[in-house]
Amino acid sequence: MSINNTPETRAFLSVLEAMDGPATMADIRKRTSLNEDKRHYQFKKLEKAGIISVEYNEWGGTSTAPMKEAQLTESGQELLESGFLDEETSEFERANVDIVELAEEVRTYNEFLKNSVYEDVKTLTERVEQLEEQIAK
Repeated sequence: MSINNTPETRAFLSVLEAMDGPATMADIRKRTSLNEDKRHYQFKKLEKAGIISVEYNEWGGTSTAPMKEAQLTESGQELLESGFLDEETSEFERANVDIVELAEEVRTYNEFLKNSVYEDVKTLTERVEQLEEQIAK
């Protein structure tokens, strides 16, 4: 079965290709600008076309519903190998950022702020208060 080569479909499939394995609804959300309706539609369309298989995880994240997880089928792999993603997809792509790496950088900066900058600001604030008291006398 053939599918329309739309920017939404390319964005969705590019996540599966980049992850080199299953991708959850959350993965698709984080790595594309597709809204919820478009993500659900792509899951349904691509599953019906035999491009992906869909499984439901028991854990539904912050909701009570099971989370969808897409896996490329053999037909899906063949579609990607045929150059399906070669057309421009930038309209729906977000910055190519490794979320885990970014989170680690944020933790590093947070620790630096807590351990270095915060203590300096606290010391300087105390010193300013002392000087204000001396001036007020």
